[in-house]
Amino acid sequence: MIAWLARRLLVVVVILALPLVIGELLARKLIGDAVASTLAARFGGSPRVGFGSKPLLLELLDGHLDELTVSDARAHLGGLPPVALSASFRDVHVTSLTALRGATGPVTVRASLDATAVRDLLAVAGCTRSLPADVSEALGADPRILLLAGHVSLLPVDGDAAELRLVPVLFHDAVAFRVIGVLLAGAAVPVATLRSVAAGTDCVRPLGSLPFNLRLDGVTAAPGAVQLDLRAAGASFAVG
Repeated sequence: MIAWLARRLLVVVVILALPLVIGELLARKLIGDAVASTLAARFGGSPRVGFGSKPLLLELLDGHLDELTVSDARAHLGGLPPVALSASFRDVHVTSLTALRGATGPVTVRASLDATAVRDLLAVAGCTRSLPADVSEALGADPRILLLAGHVSLLPVDGDAAELRLVPVLFHDAVAFRVIGVLLAGAAVPVATLRSVAAGTDCVRPLGSLPFNLRLDGVTAAPGAVQLDLRAAGASFAVG
């Protein structure tokens, strides 16, 4: 008898919970698509949106989301070449549930530039196109790009007849690459030559207009990527 009642109770619970589960999944799908469309207009690409582990319906009724996460493999940010992007919007307040308007608290974004994107940033007048003739000729017209921990290396397509080492840094609100080493035939050039090369190159890339009041906060070289960290204290939003 007890087992029969337990099974009946379980069936009732499942029947009652099923509409809530379906509603939660539907809300995540519909709202996620709307948010992704709005973010695509700001970042480009095809962003994916996450709402965390808490029930989205309850958070919406409360008018507050703890966190909203975004990822995009090929986003467009500040006029840079396509970047891999991950972002977090914390303490999101929804002031209009029907129009999905509101404001967000702290926003953090990490954008990762691969070797192709870094090559595009460097291959401009004033930067690698302004290198001394012997260094430029040794590197070749289309040097390899190695993204390492702490610095970026440019080398010839084959061999190591030359190497140009640069460190990415934050320069005001721009991404800059500072020359820290030049090697020819495996030997470092004299300090005076290195200083001359560094003074003769201007590898600075200002960022264009950024969404959500973002500002560049840090630039680092990591294995396989140059990473840009951006932050904002908060911003308003309107989905749709």
